[in-house]
Amino acid sequence: MSANVFPCDPALPELAAATDASQMTEAFRAYLRPVSREAYEIRGCKLARLRYRRGNRCVLQYELRLADRATGQERKQWISGLLHADGRTTRRWKKLQTINRNHQFPATFAAFEPVSFIPNLRMLVQVFPQDRRLPSLPKLAAGPPIEIQSMLLARFGSGDWRIERCDVHPVAYRAGLGAVLKYVLHARKTVTGETAQRCFYAKVYPDDRGERTHQLLQSRHANIASEGEMSTVVETVAYLANLRALVLAEAPGVCLSEILVRGRDSLATVRRVARALARFHLSDVAIARQYSREDEVASLRKATTRIQSSCPELIPEVTRTVQAIADRFETAAPHPTHRDLKPDHILLNGNSVVFIDLDSCAAADPVLDPADLVSRLKTMHLPGDCARAAAHAFSEEYFAHVPPSWRDRFVVHYAGAHIHLAAGFFRDQCPGWHERMTRSIREAARSMNNEIW
Repeated sequence: MSANVFPCDPALPELAAATDASQMTEAFRAYLRPVSREAYEIRGCKLARLRYRRGNRCVLQYELRLADRATGQERKQWISGLLHADGRTTRRWKKLQTINRNHQFPATFAAFEPVSFIPNLRMLVQVFPQDRRLPSLPKLAAGPPIEIQSMLLARFGSGDWRIERCDVHPVAYRAGLGAVLKYVLHARKTVTGETAQRCFYAKVYPDDRGERTHQLLQSRHANIASEGEMSTVVETVAYLANLRALVLAEAPGVCLSEILVRGRDSLATVRRVARALARFHLSDVAIARQYSREDEVASLRKATTRIQSSCPELIPEVTRTVQAIADRFETAAPHPTHRDLKPDHILLNGNSVVFIDLDSCAAADPVLDPADLVSRLKTMHLPGDCARAAAHAFSEEYFAHVPPSWRDRFVVHYAGAHIHLAAGFFRDQCPGWHERMTRSIREAARSMNNEIW
């Protein structure tokens, strides 16, 4: 990260060092406490994600590159760091030192002790899967809890199946917000000796959102079974309320982003996705959560604050655009809406389209979804004009299958989607985030003048 791009924050002077990969590599070498001194070497680190509130706090997520000293084999390790403008970080460090270092911390992740403190940065450090906001994560990282093992084995078919081993792979992590673990179960049938392998996913939450997602998925599957649709959602196995974890079956298929990168039948594919999304929006699945016009305006204001923290010089343009969006927002009849429709959240399996990651799903203005997806499609790095062509084909097909009045709201939601994208580039520390943020904000302003295509 360029020092002249990241804003100076007098309340958090440690940010300059905390966002410098080379300095943090040395800090982790000095202050992470290895379980076995000869086990791993830290070869480097990168800043993967951050949540920053100017003048208050910053949560930083790093990805360490570790090498086994005996074999030279490398692996990745997530680390989270917390900075506070007041003395709370030191107090939390003292409290967390009381953690039993061996309690529910799986050996496969035990390169370092769960918590550490870097005094010159006043930074509290947690080593994945330790996370004070996700207290069940260490237990789930040790493997599927015994109370759901029979449910998982039932997915292998009839007969007396026994688990021989379970490999656990971390898939996604956002410090303090959630994690996804992949369980690869290897099982054997007792009588015949037949072996099989199945994959499942455990999503860990800091609150009860997983329960709402579980109920939604069950409701949607009931609709699919009765209507015989070709679009579907990932299949839920169980929700563990005591662990705040949702266990899912592996969703079949290839994600849309991978298909677009390959470039094979991409236009036909996005048209199929558009038809599936229209069916989802027009379905009568019941969703308790509501997301209103006022909620979206508030979300855009929050995105504006994030942009101000990272790029104050862009605020006048962002503020004007967001106000123009808010002035033109219409109240629309709510429909089932995904609200996080990235290309990676859409899987293609034969003739079926599978939607995954429905944690943000709500009864909302459905046009939020095509606006979000089109904005993301247009920013993908694809050869020539492929990204724009895919986005246009999707939009054309989608609006051919929904009420004509929905198209009138697309411009406003498309502009809003680019404001959200702009804020996300900084949060996710995307390469060239400053330039990409600027382009998205300019695209949002242009689109308000109907300059989309």
